[in-house]
Amino acid sequence: MRSTAKISSRRWRPSKIKPVLLDGTELTLGERGTMTLSKFVYAPQHKMHQGVVSIASGFFRAVARKVLPQTLFEMRTGTAVAAVRGTQWLCEVTPEATAIVVLQGKVAVVHAHRSIRGKVVLTPGLGTDVRGNRPPTAPKKWAEERVSRLLRATELP
Repeated sequence: MRSTAKISSRRWRPSKIKPVLLDGTELTLGERGTMTLSKFVYAPQHKMHQGVVSIASGFFRAVARKVLPQTLFEMRTGTAVAAVRGTQWLCEVTPEATAIVVLQGKVAVVHAHRSIRGKVVLTPGLGTDVRGNRPPTAPKKWAEERVSRLLRATELP
């Protein structure tokens, strides 16, 4: 099934939203965030699962499960593209920058503009920042407070 759904937590009073997709993927959008689910294909009979979500701004948390052999889930922002398989990760998006940290699994990150070379692979506890026209920073361990801030921003009661 292909569809486009724009989800925003800006239209109502500040709130958080957590859509759960047919495959069990959980997407949590923090207060005042905006995301668009631009592609979602879940075809177990063909052993295929694909999802593409675009984040314009805000705090974002994803728990993407690798449920089929051909599983691909991508998150796109103005400055970064993150491709994931069976993982849990957090990000903070502004028009100028994207910050991503992995809680579980692996995430490959590149700049949103293909002309800007550089790719990093994040593993649990490691994060990167993608700013302006610069490639992702080298993976580094994030301070506990920084990770906690993103967890709080995407935590639902």
